[in-house]
Amino acid sequence: MTDNIDHYLSWIDANNQIRSELLSPSEGSLVIGRSPLSDIELINSSISRKHMKISWQQEHLMITDLNSSFGTWVENQKLAPEQTITIYNDTEIRIGNLSLWYEMRSADNANETMQTCFFPSKSTEKIELSVAIDTFRTSLQQKLKHHLGFVALPAELMQDIDKNLLSLNAEQQAVLKEQQTLHSISYMLNRSLTTEELTKTALNLVSKVLNAERGFVLLALDNAPADSAFELISSRNFSADNNQQEQQLIQQHCNVLIANCRQQNKILMVGDATLNNGQSGIGNIHNSNSRSIIVIPLQQDNQVIGVIYLDSQSQAHCFEPKQLPFLKTFASHTSIALHNAQLYKRATTDDLTELYTRSYIDKRIAQERQRAQNHQIPFTILILDLDHFKQVNDRYGHTGGDLALQAFANIIKSQIRDCDRACRYGGEEFLVVLPGVDHHSAKLCAERIRQAAEQSQIKKDGEIIKITVSIGISSYKIAHGDQVILLLEEADQALYQAKNQGRNRVIIYS
Repeated sequence: MTDNIDHYLSWIDANNQIRSELLSPSEGSLVIGRSPLSDIELINSSISRKHMKISWQQEHLMITDLNSSFGTWVENQKLAPEQTITIYNDTEIRIGNLSLWYEMRSADNANETMQTCFFPSKSTEKIELSVAIDTFRTSLQQKLKHHLGFVALPAELMQDIDKNLLSLNAEQQAVLKEQQTLHSISYMLNRSLTTEELTKTALNLVSKVLNAERGFVLLALDNAPADSAFELISSRNFSADNNQQEQQLIQQHCNVLIANCRQQNKILMVGDATLNNGQSGIGNIHNSNSRSIIVIPLQQDNQVIGVIYLDSQSQAHCFEPKQLPFLKTFASHTSIALHNAQLYKRATTDDLTELYTRSYIDKRIAQERQRAQNHQIPFTILILDLDHFKQVNDRYGHTGGDLALQAFANIIKSQIRDCDRACRYGGEEFLVVLPGVDHHSAKLCAERIRQAAEQSQIKKDGEIIKITVSIGISSYKIAHGDQVILLLEEADQALYQAKNQGRNRVIIYS
């Protein structure tokens, strides 16, 4: 183990960001699991409280499965309970449904992450031939001795053979690493169930693989005409004062290159944009200081439905033609995952409000109940009902009623966190799940929603539709046990009190 090599365990966290933990032999053994008492805590329901142990033996890292519920997998091989094995650089480990990588990085480049076949690690470990190539070497040596009549082959000849075999071995390992990287990326993409989550994951991963400094994803909206403009879905390291400014910046950035990628349906690469700025094939770089640029089309049914843009501001020729086969496969995996995410959205989303459906939210409440029981983490639900909604339908018609429902759904989305979940529970009734929140904090959220609804002005045919909402709140308690129906009944009773007390108010069940 050399002094200039650092050892890292890396993974994608719940926010789709790549996380890395520096491992040190001086720390001894470390326990990885879901428990706050673990040395490395990973919040994931598929991971056991004490799932896996890592330890050092001489120059190598060892991992041991600690009788985990869903198992520990190393390069697609499942470990037996209490089994210990040695792992090497660039090994993929799966615990539950979470993938991790063990990486050895140069201490001089500690920020390097997810090293790949394109940017191999600078490990000083001796390179060994694969079993197949080593067997071929032995067989070749014996046959040459026999045919040439030598007791021992000349050293110069063996050096030349070994040099070529090492080169072949390196190529073989590069292909294997590329396949492993694609497998890991495909696995993580297929875990993403929303378009936003998936594109953010894809952008982060391919940026790390190619050492890209910035990037963004543009997609066509659902049911949009084939020639409509793409919309910004995710971005990485593009900064602006607000989201609207960021959208404008990105839409103006390399617009001709993106249009050409869409039209030609092929990956477009610019080695050094500073030498080509102004050419018709590149267009406006918009004073971005980009050096290397690559634009990757995403397609479904031979139609380009979006692009992934990547660049490097500091390095020319950051992207190379040898990466194209990898990127074509990556784009195919991403497009398939996007299609699956769209199908999932249609199955779990209300068409009118674009909130979740009741069947989805019922499953989410059951998951939060399990989490609350296992980890003593609170959660609270809100049941919201628009006041006098029948009068809205009677006065403005069903189109006016639909506008009111859509506007109120947008109000809910604007006032809750990314981890919260909202659904259309039926008619003009909505439900919000607030993980990790007690009833006091939930009331603050409910009040924000109530006030925003009261202050809203929904325009229809020159008229203003006014709405108010009544809200009931209930927090999960251990006494509820597995009976989440009791939680819903309590929130419903609180909502009933809010209606009886004059509407347009928030009541906590007590």
